[in-house]
Amino acid sequence: MTLRTMRLLAGTAAVVALLACAAVEIGSGQTRSGARSADAQGVARVWHGRTPAAKADAYATYMLETDLRQMRALPGNLGIQVLRRNEGAFTDFVVISYWPSRDAVRQWAGENIELARYSDKDREFLVDLEPTVKHYDIIFTEGRTSR
Repeated sequence: MTLRTMRLLAGTAAVVALLACAAVEIGSGQTRSGARSADAQGVARVWHGRTPAAKADAYATYMLETDLRQMRALPGNLGIQVLRRNEGAFTDFVVISYWPSRDAVRQWAGENIELARYSDKDREFLVDLEPTVKHYDIIFTEGRTSR
């Protein structure tokens, strides 16, 4: 992972915490160990990827038509947000998916939910294949995420 990516992820964590608070109403969640957290309303799974700017539109289309469509169809998935930021020669994507529990995330991620999932096609677009994702307990929900 490059230093630039690490800085972006640190800044992204603060944004993600705010976005998770604006998520649609979500049921009760669990802690990392799987135990129920009294204050958690669900789990936000956060993935980050970076493409060359010239491939960003094609990657966005690909994501929406394949992986995100498959994720959204899972019975435990409560919603998805895709964020995009153009930064010079590169474009960053952040995908936040919402789940009622870490157990529900396993439908998508497999047993080790901390590992990022990639297809062969992702390798054609992404600059770095970040090995892990982050999970956040949602502790407050209010408002809307779109107009």
